Amino acid sequence: MEAYAASGERRLRTGPGENLTNEKVLYRVLVRSAVLDGRFDFDRFDLLTEKALSGEIEPFDYGPVLAGVESVLTQLGVIPFDEGQLPREDPKTF
Repeated sequence: MEAYAASGERRLRTGPGENLTNEKVLYRVLVRSAVLDGRFDFDRFDLLTEKALSGEIEPFDYGPVLAGVESVLTQLGVIPFDEGQLPREDPKTF
């Protein structure tokens, strides 16, 4: 999201004093600017991420979360991408 916002040609609707390095603020700005549709529950995702990082996460069905992340990445234009434009893989990395 930060890379999207940092791109010079983007026209985001920001308010005075909005800190675009704060992920929650940036998500709201992207929704307000109609870049994202707002269906992704970013606050829940943020809480889930914090719990995972602190080792407090309980087992759950992560399919809907992954679908939401994929939707956000698609709306930002990160995916899908043309794999043909990627450099050849180095066989030493296999």
